[in-house]
Amino acid sequence: MINVKIYFRKFGLFGVIMTAFVYAVLTGCAPPPATDGEISAIEKARLDSIAKVEDRRCKIWLSTGFEYYKNGDFVGSVRNYNNMVDGGCAENYGDKLWIYLGNSYRELDNADSAMWAFEKGLSQAPDNIPLHENVAFLFQMEGDNNKVIERYETIASLDPANIERWRKLHDLYFRNAFYEKDLNILQKIVEMDPGDIMAKNDMVTVIKLMGGDATELLEQRVKDNPDNTEFLLEYANAIFETGDYEKAVGLYEQVTAAEPKHMLALDRIASSYKNLDRPKDALKALKTILKIRGDDKNLLYDIAEIYKIGGQIKTAYSWANKTIAAKPKDGRGYYIRGLVLEEAANFCQNEREAKVASIFDKLVYELALDDLNVSARLGYGEAKSRIEYLTLLAPNKSDLFMHPDKFAPEGDCYKWIKRKVKRK
Repeated sequence: MINVKIYFRKFGLFGVIMTAFVYAVLTGCAPPPATDGEISAIEKARLDSIAKVEDRRCKIWLSTGFEYYKNGDFVGSVRNYNNMVDGGCAENYGDKLWIYLGNSYRELDNADSAMWAFEKGLSQAPDNIPLHENVAFLFQMEGDNNKVIERYETIASLDPANIERWRKLHDLYFRNAFYEKDLNILQKIVEMDPGDIMAKNDMVTVIKLMGGDATELLEQRVKDNPDNTEFLLEYANAIFETGDYEKAVGLYEQVTAAEPKHMLALDRIASSYKNLDRPKDALKALKTILKIRGDDKNLLYDIAEIYKIGGQIKTAYSWANKTIAAKPKDGRGYYIRGLVLEEAANFCQNEREAKVASIFDKLVYELALDDLNVSARLGYGEAKSRIEYLTLLAPNKSDLFMHPDKFAPEGDCYKWIKRKVKRK
């Protein structure tokens, strides 16, 4: 018996029919009826032949569409890809079809049709990450940040082992001020990659933006990176801001041990010692800065002020004169010198048994008042609040009547003051 399946493949349907017809004429009888199996084989062969033709056509549309897309002819690519849709090619070629069709529409500024194509693709393949990314990009073009974030949340959940998915989500949360969610994502990133220093830095930033205390994280970061001076400095700054100056000094001194000319650390050491009421140590730090940065005349103010705080009035007065000589148009120097003179008058008055202001004490207060008036005229605001008080301590009309010839302070306590009161 003829193998119908093989014969069909060789000669086709028409060949089978003609063979049967010739056989009938020559033999004068009809061929035996085909079995059910033979009929099924013939039908399957026919359908396979049609499928091959259709598949070849789908491949031609896909290839032609891509050529159009590659050459920037998006109208042509849309036409070919839609032919694929109408021709039933989506089932076998959807992974390429929907992305390129959507992107072609997007290039033609047809966002609605692009979204339709991407969503059609996702209905066929819900876990297709490139399709989700293209949808996110459309939302980004529309400025809908919430939908962009929702889409990337989906992407991260589909590819949880890929740390870059979480880093992208962190970036979106941070830029949109979703700090609580961002902190959770950053913790996940650090769990996945304990060596991710940038993520740890961002955790510190996020906690600060949330108004939280990041000192524990900063401390741990220093422990993890003991040679990183920047991390140590940031931790020291955080401790300084809490008011724990004793601990801050120790941390800043570790910074200067690594970088002896670190200006911020030296300045914070001086400030910490000043706040701890340790003027000698504060002066030591300031003078170290002055040796390194001798042209910084602002340091003179700080040094003069520290000497005043430390009770070294004569030295403070000398440094105040240096500040005025260095920056004569800056009211701060006059302000500091005025406060030094006020302090001197208070000290000398209290040294006497009677503790009553003499004409010489009042003259020193008047010199201090003169300095503060100059300071105020030069625009130093703090001077104004002190002027009224010193006016009450300076010589009054009665004092001037009783001592018309007194213009300079006298006595051992004031012999270092070489100034006279100038009156009209």
